[in-house]
Amino acid sequence: MSTRLCFAYQMEIRYSAPIRGNCYTLRVSPRSCAVQQVTTLTTRLEPGECWWQGTDPFGNVLLCGFDDSPLTRFRFRETGTVTTGLADSMPAERYEELVKFRYGSELTAPGPQLKKFYADRLAPCLAGKSPLVQGRIIMHEVHEAIAYTKGRTGMDTTAEEAMALGAGVCQDESHVMIALCRLGGITARYVTGFLIGEGESHAWVEVLDDGRWFGLDPTNDIAAADKHIRIAVGRDARDCPMNRGIYYGAAAQEIHVSVKVWEQGKPAPGTNG
Repeated sequence: MSTRLCFAYQMEIRYSAPIRGNCYTLRVSPRSCAVQQVTTLTTRLEPGECWWQGTDPFGNVLLCGFDDSPLTRFRFRETGTVTTGLADSMPAERYEELVKFRYGSELTAPGPQLKKFYADRLAPCLAGKSPLVQGRIIMHEVHEAIAYTKGRTGMDTTAEEAMALGAGVCQDESHVMIALCRLGGITARYVTGFLIGEGESHAWVEVLDDGRWFGLDPTNDIAAADKHIRIAVGRDARDCPMNRGIYYGAAAQEIHVSVKVWEQGKPAPGTNG
């Protein structure tokens, strides 16, 4: 069943002292594909004198910009509407483009903890099943094994470390699931996007089965469907950061991100109607 979702993404970076040469790359714009259709999209940058769009090697939409004026604040806001749930899967790329999703990346490389978990909990019940069914089983086991907990992991936490902790956020649960899928020979990749509600960005996994990508969300133990807005894909989180940049100066920075997603015709989160 398809759903018309509205979203509002806002990021503000505050610098403790003026900086110059702000050069940035953002991956925050959804694109139309088999599972969703972008119907409206409005982008605002402050300052926004020099920016352009492109794509990265994974086909993700890039918004790039540069500003050499002294800055103490940088703001980005994007709003839009997306019809989601148009299909349960996406067609895969050419065979030679899938190789990068078959093997471990730095954040998903399996160590002793993951290998033991796979051998003890997963291997006995996966044999003879399709990659999609195996992916669903792995998703459920990761959901049970990793307690959603903020503050115990960071952007550079590996799947092995999260497995040892037994705790993490959506990035960690997705990395653990990808590592376990690849241990079982399942082609899998990392997905960033938005989930209906209010908070920050979200992450989940796509697994390849019979030439199609199926989205699975281990944080919520559900298929990624009409409540998810898909933004970018990669081997792990380092391939699709929503914000990356450099600048000149010794200033510290504070980043504030807000995401709201709601069904069209219903109140936005945080409003009274």
